[in-house]
Amino acid sequence: MRLSPQLRTGTTRTKRVLTALLGATAVTTATLVPLVTATTATAATGDRTSASAFTTNDVLPFDMPSASAAAAHGKLVFAHYMPSLPLSLDNADPANDYYARNYLTPTGESGKHAAYGGFLRDRPLPVAKQSGSDWKLKNFELEVRQAKSAGIDGFSVDLLSINKTSPLYANQQLLLQAAANVGGFTILLMPDMTAGGSSATPDTLAAAMADLAGSPAAHRLADGRLVVAPFHADSRNAAWWSDFMSTMKTKYQKPVAFFPLSLDERTSLSSFKSIAYGVSNWGSRNPAWNSTDAAAAPTTRAKAVENLGLKWMQPVSVQDERPNQGIYDEAANTQNLRNTWAIARNTGADWVQIPTWNDYTEGSQIAPSVDQGWSFLDMNSYYVSWFKTGSAPAVKRDTVYVTHRTQSVSAKQTTAQSKTMRLRGGTAAQDTVEATTFLTAPGTVTVTVGGTKHSCQVDAGVDTCVVPLATGAVSAVVTRGSSTVAAVTSPKVVTSSPSVQDLHYVAASSRREGSTVAVSDPAPSTTPTVPASPRPTTPAPTVPAPTTPAPVTTAPVTPVSKPTTTILAPIADTYANEGAPGTEYGSDPLLVSRPGARAYLRFDLPAAPAGKKLTGATLRVHTASDPLSASANAHQVRLASNSWKEQSMNWNNKVPASGALLGQVAAGAKVNSAYDVALDVTPLTPVLGKTQSLAVDALGGDSLWLWSSENKDANLRPQLVLTWS
Repeated sequence: MRLSPQLRTGTTRTKRVLTALLGATAVTTATLVPLVTATTATAATGDRTSASAFTTNDVLPFDMPSASAAAAHGKLVFAHYMPSLPLSLDNADPANDYYARNYLTPTGESGKHAAYGGFLRDRPLPVAKQSGSDWKLKNFELEVRQAKSAGIDGFSVDLLSINKTSPLYANQQLLLQAAANVGGFTILLMPDMTAGGSSATPDTLAAAMADLAGSPAAHRLADGRLVVAPFHADSRNAAWWSDFMSTMKTKYQKPVAFFPLSLDERTSLSSFKSIAYGVSNWGSRNPAWNSTDAAAAPTTRAKAVENLGLKWMQPVSVQDERPNQGIYDEAANTQNLRNTWAIARNTGADWVQIPTWNDYTEGSQIAPSVDQGWSFLDMNSYYVSWFKTGSAPAVKRDTVYVTHRTQSVSAKQTTAQSKTMRLRGGTAAQDTVEATTFLTAPGTVTVTVGGTKHSCQVDAGVDTCVVPLATGAVSAVVTRGSSTVAAVTSPKVVTSSPSVQDLHYVAASSRREGSTVAVSDPAPSTTPTVPASPRPTTPAPTVPAPTTPAPVTTAPVTPVSKPTTTILAPIADTYANEGAPGTEYGSDPLLVSRPGARAYLRFDLPAAPAGKKLTGATLRVHTASDPLSASANAHQVRLASNSWKEQSMNWNNKVPASGALLGQVAAGAKVNSAYDVALDVTPLTPVLGKTQSLAVDALGGDSLWLWSSENKDANLRPQLVLTWS
């Protein structure tokens, strides 16, 4: 079975269902936060404004388009909603509610989340306790208003339950009611086929969808068809879905426009194309897998759907970190967000889905939150407007946003945490602060991180300045001439001793948080300056160097000897294949990396020449000529165990590949092409003078076929190139 790296496991779904049930059992009374006026933040929100605020022109760098302008091209934007994580789970005081007591602490829920430092790292901006039994409905209405004010047309609701007696189902019904009450906002029904829909029959699913479709807020097409967009739709075949659609039409008189969302739509496109109205996928969460290149997979896959005459719903995302699953993606500050919106525009997507509005378990939320404030929602509102109108909005108010982590990727947590997150692949991990500027005219942005200042010249419109992360406070000031036109200090401070591992990006906005730091003078001339453009749209697959030049030293320069290279051929290579677990491939002219297959290469590494050290290492590989040899996804290279023999290893006796990560074959490898994979020399240095194995593993659903050392053409065989200086 081919699974994308974005597969969300049934275990995770089960946890969400259980936690939602817990939260739904407690109902208390209190007072309702005003629905329009921003209020003073509570202790739980830090310096953030309350959840009751909304997106208005004065807090944005641009003016939101009129309703008619936004609707002119028929483009729609949905935000993926998790009904198990609403604004409040128990209507308690935010300082001691269910989020605070049980989700944000390692000891919560009797310590069952202690292994990974707590269930969540962020939470919704809290709302005050409310009076009245309709507190849940009022909270759902508040979230609908928040999303609507940012230009979002509806929530694509992850229907975690189709059991009409469950609290989760009640939440789903309330959300539909809230959308109907607010008006001008719809709910895209998205039955989750890994959760509530996992055991459904066409009849039982139809009964639930027909019931929910009784709400006028359920999203329909102009011709009256109900849109049903199942998550992981490819877990059922086309015949199953045809039965579901037939039942909806004949038994409930509700014709369906089928809009399947798959982990990899290519696996089911041929069978679904005749019954589907549109197609979508869950998408990736890092720039390397979201290249804006017209020849890259995100664009070609969207075009393949559109060429069939089907609608395409492009996934747009900020980031992804999952402590409970032990994985995260490198979003490169706002780069992934900007890339995915560019793909939506470039492909002519009809709809966009933003995964997610509020999935705090995956750190992918754009909803106003304690750690992110309104920044990601505000930035999305700019790109929503651009997508809908077809033109980049004019910047009318100078604004700067800062995004950063509160700890470095390598920081060690002080709380006992047996499960930590590993990079899922794609873009390499990086420790950076980004100032994203929306300016009416060019200016200078000075980013201060831990007391060190860095400056960039930035253009009018949208621009970025990326500088190294360091411990301490983070702020950004934009100057034009002798005037300060925008300034913000992040409420979050970077620490070298975090209590738990937390790799999601926090954010702050000059028009929301403002700044208490008085910086009115231009940066001193000694501050290093980074050119404003051009900038790469996709970070390199190796750890990027800081964009700010290092300070010039006055120490004497020691002459360096001329580098030398050593080129090594594998002394053995093979692969293990789960599809034929007892078969050996030591004599095969090909190596393969894919889900269920791993390639191995062994090299006899020399010791470092006298007076030199290893300063570079490159794995040189060549893809095969078969059309299936290309891969849209990246493939990682790791150190592996040496206890295998070329002619006898198979899937049943394969050795571990759990050593240090050395590098990656970048996403987008093409057929019959050579690739040089830069490897990290730090893990290789201790094994010099020894025999060492490398393993190549898939990070996505695609296969990568490489020529092995058995190929008759020596130019196509793998090589390891070592550089000594």
